Amino acid sequence: MSTKINIRSPYFLAYTEPSIPTPVFDCFIANPRNFTINQQGIITLPSLDYGVITAQNADKYATVSSPTSRTLAITIQIPVGFSNTDTDGFIACNVTATQPAFVNGTTCTTTVTTSGSVPAQTITVGGSSVTINLASYFTGGTIAGYNIINEHKNLVTTSLSTSTLTLTSNQIGGTKTVYAEAFDNTANTCTAVQSIAVTVNGLSTAFNCTIANLAGGGGSVSQAGVITNPQSIAAITGISLTSGGALITSVAANTGSTAQNVTLFFKLTAPAGYTNAGAVIYCSKVFEQQATNTLPAFTCDIANLTGQAITTKGAINVGTTQTGTITDFTPISFASVTTSTERTVTYTVLIPSGYSNTGNGSQTISCAKTLTQPAGLADCGTNTYYISAGKVSPTDFCDDTYTTTKTLLSTGVTINEGLGGTSCIKGAPFAGKDLYYAVSTSSINSGAGIGVGTFKVWQIDNNGVITDVSIVSCDTGGGGSVSNL
Repeated sequence: MSTKINIRSPYFLAYTEPSIPTPVFDCFIANPRNFTINQQGIITLPSLDYGVITAQNADKYATVSSPTSRTLAITIQIPVGFSNTDTDGFIACNVTATQPAFVNGTTCTTTVTTSGSVPAQTITVGGSSVTINLASYFTGGTIAGYNIINEHKNLVTTSLSTSTLTLTSNQIGGTKTVYAEAFDNTANTCTAVQSIAVTVNGLSTAFNCTIANLAGGGGSVSQAGVITNPQSIAAITGISLTSGGALITSVAANTGSTAQNVTLFFKLTAPAGYTNAGAVIYCSKVFEQQATNTLPAFTCDIANLTGQAITTKGAINVGTTQTGTITDFTPISFASVTTSTERTVTYTVLIPSGYSNTGNGSQTISCAKTLTQPAGLADCGTNTYYISAGKVSPTDFCDDTYTTTKTLLSTGVTINEGLGGTSCIKGAPFAGKDLYYAVSTSSINSGAGIGVGTFKVWQIDNNGVITDVSIVSCDTGGGGSVSNL
């Protein structure tokens, strides 16, 4: 199908090729399914086609004597690519399942029972752990094994070896409940369940606005003045225009011709695990409120150049952009070097449609990027770090939670000072394939991704050279924000 419009001089017609509208993300698109509840009332969260479940209103239900319908409310983080990703951030959906009856001697026969209660466990953030011998808290029957139910992997991760349960903290504080279910090896026997309250403390520190990390938590203010809250590990109980001021639910619409900044103060309740748990603090965040019918300017930050690198022979890899198209770069190449050398390469990026500086379709911007040209032989260094699996983009970590457990040596004295350094695994330069790796100073089962807060990533080329160092925070919408160090 072609688009043809005839017009007679001296009249002119302005025409823009229509774009395909992005859909609204809803429960039908998310498609939650396979939600189940067992006889003990323990839930199995549904799986989704799109999005990530970030919260639910129950972890376990009480046992029932007859089959009972249960409705679970879940909160789903909206992934990128939908029209309501930035405006809403999350949607609420309900899923329903029937909880089977639990009747000793009828639906099952009790052999294994609980023995006392598992004491509440307290650990500190950052990878500390505690072990529990589950065999001490169950008795009777012939215990064949245990199931661990943990729907709060952003707070604590679990591992099980025979009857020893290990709880390991991640990067946020708070209190949640983990369940251990013991089962017999005899047919049709009842299971027994112990609840374990786990508190992750914030290293004896007070909860503050840096930990709250509203800057990396998404949120928005629409042109009409509608406020979408950012994501935070603390409960947001109000919004004001000043710290401690009168609470509001919206701001005035921006009826001007230019975008404007709006500063909002969010009233937060410090979560458990910090010295000021329960206290109220106010943290601010600045939002850009668009004007009527105004478009943002295309910038190098929006272009988000990734994958650029220089080989040992001085050849330049053009890499890719998140938005826009690289059409040229300068210089074309560099001479070989005997020591790692920083180089500046300027990339020309074609501005796509939908921006205020798009122009006639051939407008470009110049984006300079500092890259490290490696020497022919890499120095492995002596500083130990732990990395995750590689990702094409830093924000690709924002679809799940990832471990940082692979040991790596680097010449970088600190993570922040890694740029230009070399990295090795088992004495040889690490062939990073220009991917991004979450990096930590300790081996952590949940070192990057959703619920972790801010984390650091290194981009590593095939020569083991660290070509980019960034801070990532997983925003609302399953995307993420990236800032370079």
